[in-house]
Amino acid sequence: MSRHHVSRLFLIVVSASLVISLPLASWAQDARCTSRGTPIGALPPAVPIWCLPEGATGSATFHQGGNAWTDDFQHGLSNAPMGNGYREFQLGATTRFAHFRHNDHWMQDVAADRKGGTVLRPERAFQFDNDKLIIETDFAAGVQSYGNGIWGEIVITTAQNPTGERADALYAYDHFPGHYTLGCRLQTDRIIVCSLFDNSARGINQGGRIWEMSFFQKVGQVSEGGGPWGEGATKFRVCNGSDPDVNCRDRFRLELTPTSLELYVNGYRYFAQTGLPALPSALTNRPIYTYFAGVVAGTLPGDQTVRFHWDRIAVGTISTTPPPAPVCRLQRQETNGSWTTIQQPVTCP
Repeated sequence: MSRHHVSRLFLIVVSASLVISLPLASWAQDARCTSRGTPIGALPPAVPIWCLPEGATGSATFHQGGNAWTDDFQHGLSNAPMGNGYREFQLGATTRFAHFRHNDHWMQDVAADRKGGTVLRPERAFQFDNDKLIIETDFAAGVQSYGNGIWGEIVITTAQNPTGERADALYAYDHFPGHYTLGCRLQTDRIIVCSLFDNSARGINQGGRIWEMSFFQKVGQVSEGGGPWGEGATKFRVCNGSDPDVNCRDRFRLELTPTSLELYVNGYRYFAQTGLPALPSALTNRPIYTYFAGVVAGTLPGDQTVRFHWDRIAVGTISTTPPPAPVCRLQRQETNGSWTTIQQPVTCP
């Protein structure tokens, strides 16, 4: 896509087998970017982040306590590195990925020429507190252009980093063999699926999966919700051709106890199973790590990139807070593709 040598004004909305760990400091601008189109999950004239110059870095925005981490990403940066406090990892055969901060949230870009993805986690461990673990994040799961082969995940595991792949690995939570791992998929069809794996290297068909739960897969004594029906149909939003950060970046809150799993969407109890067989003590009584994943399940045609939209990350002993009201930032896109803020955030029209 050619760039015209004029400035343009946009109203940008702010809400929403191989293992490699890369530094979060920068990305190299890609000389092939003349052939790169708008990422799946983004709107024109967006291009993959590695097609743009790296923006100015800034201070980290997370706050942490004894067993708590909160980051609302109010950084005021454009196309900036993630900064201190996080670690990122490659999943599978993905050839390129990047995490970056922009418009007071954060995103993942993943090259879609190979099956794989990327994960990011806070650079510290957490523990269950009084038999409960709470994880909260804002994520645009309902982007319809993702189809059935692109989704996000929340993963809890005893592993400090991905350790390879279980047999027939497809999901982010398949990339921690040798460690107890629990993960939930946040899918475009709005069906919640969560799985628990043992600490072997076995895959699903080899007995490594302890259980999988969804609205039709009942692990607990009581199962509620899990799909887009009833009141949940309006709480878990979708967007198609519109700004994901405004129209479908929702707040997900996962609450775990040794015998229950509850997932809230924008404060609504969307999926729950209680009376579960007790979770492994390695998860409930030892340090664990929380990952936020963008997954591409297969090779997409052409030279394509997928963009995942995230915001708030909160883990551990945290308070319940509603999603922030959308605000808008008036910016100008320069001829080199970068953005210049010309008005501070205001209430959206």
